[in-house]
Amino acid sequence: MPKHTSITPELGETTEAVIEYSLSTISGKLYVTTDLELKGRGVNMSGDGSDHKRGKKTYHVTKNAFDKLKLVHDTCYINSL
Repeated sequence: MPKHTSITPELGETTEAVIEYSLSTISGKLYVTTDLELKGRGVNMSGDGSDHKRGKKTYHVTKNAFDKLKLVHDTCYINSL
């Protein structure tokens, strides 16, 4: 069963989750960071990894799309101080 956790990177916490996420200011969607290639309804790529400091792809996803993703992948909420 997939795990769901949260971390605060500013406190030195790290994660091994496949999908990291935080709230986005873009119309109530979630900002998702992953090495996976995500596709489907409610999933929009916003970065191919070339501009991400760890080379991860970034997406904006709807809550419904994210609910489906977290059924099959470990996720981690990224807190911000």
